[in-house]
Amino acid sequence: MKSFKKIMYVVDPTSNHQKALGRVADGAKHLGAALHLYATVPLPKLSNDNAENLKQAETDRLRLWLDVIARPARDAGVPVTTEAEIAEEWSEAIAPAARRWGAEMIVKAMNPQSALRRRIAKTSDWTLLRSADGPILFIKEDSPSTPKTLIAAVDLHDKSEQHQQFMKDVIRHARGICEVSGAELHVVNAYPSRLHAVDAVDLAFFADIPRAKAHTAEGSPEDLLVEVSRNLDGPVIVIGSLGKRSLAGSLLGDTAERILDKATHDVLVIVSPREDLAKAA
Repeated sequence: MKSFKKIMYVVDPTSNHQKALGRVADGAKHLGAALHLYATVPLPKLSNDNAENLKQAETDRLRLWLDVIARPARDAGVPVTTEAEIAEEWSEAIAPAARRWGAEMIVKAMNPQSALRRRIAKTSDWTLLRSADGPILFIKEDSPSTPKTLIAAVDLHDKSEQHQQFMKDVIRHARGICEVSGAELHVVNAYPSRLHAVDAVDLAFFADIPRAKAHTAEGSPEDLLVEVSRNLDGPVIVIGSLGKRSLAGSLLGDTAERILDKATHDVLVIVSPREDLAKAA
């Protein structure tokens, strides 16, 4: 398992409190990773005469503010860099910034949104899911403690080689995090009907875990994850987002989005290569 060595944290420019940043910095220190604090704000609507000067002034202000936020992690010995950017479409600027820096994981606090809003608007979480190239940790809990459990969600019904390999990647990432953090790994597989049932013994064999930590049930993935997480100590949920992820794609029916909406704990999303990048390769 390749540990994450470059972690980019997306700073919320509207708040002086950055959710779980201390926990993320502690994790970076434990991994021996570099931490990149990135903040972006929309392009101000200004007259041409003053636009560039005010844009530069705002960028400088953000940089100074980021240096203040970075100080505790730097004092703890974590290598921290900062980046401030003014962007017309700020939510679409996050993934390109991660590529420029070479981030191996993006961390972003997730703000509560109604299910209706997520289905009629391109929220920043929606945009990031469809534009990022690597794992994204969506922070929901502000707890300073390291989670003791990970729950990885897989779907073994699809037997295609691409899908099976992607499910193995999800397990591999989850297991690697458990190895460096000491967390306990559980794996779940929901299925829509008895016709597509997955036996817990088969799931345990696939994930190479004890039978007691393999959970299967009829229903939706999000409902099974919520049910299993109730009996565990503040787990991180690990899921995969596989399929068409172009920015023009449909949001309705996306399993990853539904899990993000319903889960009350942090969610790590392992994303598949974006459709437009795959075509360009």
